[in-house]
Amino acid sequence: MIPDEIDVPHAIVRVLEEAGIQFVFGMPGGDTGRIFDALHDSKAIQTVLVRHEQVGSIMAEMYGRLTGKPGVIMGQGIFLACNALFGTLEAVKGASPMLLLGDFTDMAPFMHHSPYQSGTGEHGNHDLRNLLSSATKYTAAVSEPKQAVQTIQLAIKHATTGTPGPVAVVFSSRSLGGTVKTRRPPRVHETSRHLAHGQAKPAASDVTQVADALLAASSPVILAGNGVHAARAWTELAELADLLAIPVATTATGKSAMAEVHPQALGVFGNWGQAVANEVVSNADAVLVVGSRLAPT
Repeated sequence: MIPDEIDVPHAIVRVLEEAGIQFVFGMPGGDTGRIFDALHDSKAIQTVLVRHEQVGSIMAEMYGRLTGKPGVIMGQGIFLACNALFGTLEAVKGASPMLLLGDFTDMAPFMHHSPYQSGTGEHGNHDLRNLLSSATKYTAAVSEPKQAVQTIQLAIKHATTGTPGPVAVVFSSRSLGGTVKTRRPPRVHETSRHLAHGQAKPAASDVTQVADALLAASSPVILAGNGVHAARAWTELAELADLLAIPVATTATGKSAMAEVHPQALGVFGNWGQAVANEVVSNADAVLVVGSRLAPT
């Protein structure tokens, strides 16, 4: 049951709890200290304090990769941009759901005075939002209390739907102050209403068309990428390869999507791949790409 009124830091923690997030990694700094204070009251989330934001970002990325829930790294905004992009870039490449929670440290209402300029991009200052957006799936800047709560809900949705990946939310000092009246428009709903339920499935006609093409081919091959890991579809991939007796090659990031000792496994293909994998893929008359963007890396 959502209370009628709740302060913003506790509302943010409540959203994380509703999303099933168990850990928050990071270092208190700037206005994020308010959220860390609220985390102290949580019985469902364990706060893991790290000595460096880079370490926290790696822990958050690995949590997201292993659980399918967003790994959360939180800290002062500028230090996230300087230090936490190591794990963030891995989340981009590995399709790991991840949340970066930071702040502008703008010290409202003095943000336009030179001693307090921090991260907003005005008055010759660094642009924190653009710094983070260059390495994330989506980045949001938050200026109002209720917006802070609803943006966290949407950030979790963005991080976990479609191709999973890192999403950043940057809070202004004003957005973390005051309280949120949940019954007044725009209303705050349970986080579960924002999350994806079930799995997206292709149209039956598309599946039939692919199956017909594979059955008609004389030298088909399956090319499996990291998306197989992200979807945890290892068993399904092996069953398809066994059913149709089709060899499977993997991209570099898709390595081990098919067990290397499996009879249909060709290994990694590409510049640093196995010669046999490259030969089979080159001579194939039908290639089924599973879980890969076919990007250069």
